[in-house]
Amino acid sequence: MKQENKKSVWWKKAVGYQIYPMSFQDSNGDGIGDIRGIINRIDYLANLGIDFIWLNPIYKSPQIDNGYDISDFRNIDPIFGTINDFQELISKLHKKNIKLIIDLVLNHSSDQHYWFQEALNSKDNPYHDYYIWQDGVANTKPNDWVNWSGASEWTYYPQIRQWNYHIFNKRMPDLNWENGKLRKDLLLTAKFWLDMGIDGFRLDAISHLKKMSFNISMKSMRESGQDPWAVHTNVPGLENFLKEIKYAFSGYNIFTVGEASGITPGQASLWTGENGYFNAIFELDQNRHDGYDSKKRPKGNIQAFKKVIFNWETRLNIFGWLSPYLANHDNPRSQQVWGDNRSDSSAKALSLILLSLKGTPFIYFGDELGIGSKNFTSIEQITDPEAQIAYQKTKQEKGNIAKAFTDIANFNRDQGRTPFWWNENKNAGFSDGIPWLGISDGSQGRSAESQIKDPNSILNFYKKMIQVRKSSPSLNQGLFYPLSLEQDSTVNFLRQTNSQLSLVISNLSDTTTQIELPTSIDLDNWLQVIATRPTRLQRKMSLGPYQAAIFMKRVNG
Repeated sequence: MKQENKKSVWWKKAVGYQIYPMSFQDSNGDGIGDIRGIINRIDYLANLGIDFIWLNPIYKSPQIDNGYDISDFRNIDPIFGTINDFQELISKLHKKNIKLIIDLVLNHSSDQHYWFQEALNSKDNPYHDYYIWQDGVANTKPNDWVNWSGASEWTYYPQIRQWNYHIFNKRMPDLNWENGKLRKDLLLTAKFWLDMGIDGFRLDAISHLKKMSFNISMKSMRESGQDPWAVHTNVPGLENFLKEIKYAFSGYNIFTVGEASGITPGQASLWTGENGYFNAIFELDQNRHDGYDSKKRPKGNIQAFKKVIFNWETRLNIFGWLSPYLANHDNPRSQQVWGDNRSDSSAKALSLILLSLKGTPFIYFGDELGIGSKNFTSIEQITDPEAQIAYQKTKQEKGNIAKAFTDIANFNRDQGRTPFWWNENKNAGFSDGIPWLGISDGSQGRSAESQIKDPNSILNFYKKMIQVRKSSPSLNQGLFYPLSLEQDSTVNFLRQTNSQLSLVISNLSDTTTQIELPTSIDLDNWLQVIATRPTRLQRKMSLGPYQAAIFMKRVNG
């Protein structure tokens, strides 16, 4: 049943929470998180204060890429439960005033999908044109395009003497969006889930639906200084597909957020907001990791992060809408990348920044506990297919197994996918069985059960910060004004409405640093509303390691 036609912009004041279902809560002892596990933890989500959850894929899948390789777009994979379980999840979340959005994967399917299996029968099969093919012979690829892992974007199928195109894993063939029937089938599938009562979608890899002509050489792209990924990223004509998607969703009061690789802030002002293709997008520019911690694991570049965020927030001040985040299922934990795994103050400072930014913020599950990244000690512990491919490639090219493992162990997607810390019991209360992925380090004393009881915990700071955001017009509606770009480790900015002004100051380093507020800021009548530790507002201030605070005052009377 369609939702009401009268649209609202509930998502503008909402706080999202991303759940990686394999790692949230296992209810049946098989070591894999499931829908029933989420249902059993709804009270925890409600007490946290979030408004909606984003659930990573739970569709039927061979799990080559943890569910993003879908073999049936209209079915739940048995490892997660049943359609009935999913309907119960929606109902019980809604009773707690929590909405639900799910991943919508439109760029590719699994090679086990019925469509692809039919496509392999013959070139004349009706489903053959649901995918992208080039005639040829073995050992002679159509061109030199390579995917994200550096492998060829082409796989040869001798039974039909054709090469199949895929920008990700070869087991995940790209769908042919030039085929109108394919587009109709995909969008009908999206409506299937909307009519079940979900509240929106996160649109996976949405920038890649349109491809350039295959006679363009990757080599020539590189030699001319062009972006080699431009052959399948935001190619002209993509906007026609996005308009079709928007139209298909027009009768539903939902929230849509696109994974918009390669989109500029200028383009995002047209892509997003109430009149855009989507309500919001995730920008990917911030994910630069060119520093290292004491264990030689990549760290985020705070200065680069700040410049990117400030640029996006400023450019989308009036037109467009962003979904800020610090971590997700494709990156190590925020505590490793942007903070310090050992520091509670670090996790609190990060939450203060995230939940003060303009847009619809997403908390990655477990960040509210300060979960750190996993320290892997062998290649057998890592399931991430991208990491496995990179390991094999480095080992073959350099012949150095130790170096190959160190490279991928220090930065891989599994670091941020480890199970949730529910309690101090075996397997952190995640499962009675053997977890599909090892529990990350440092859960002792930082479990949800322990932190609920501690008023000074990271978890309770997150809860307070969520409430501060919800109750403060300047934080959930105000314009964004950056400050102090020159200080490397500080992230300082203003949020303002006609009636309220918020000043956010923070130091994201493990050393004390100095800041100086511009003379345009009047220091009178500010009230400190939340801080990692009490902070006195002055023109020149000394901020200790991971010290952060928000001050507010009324304006215009």
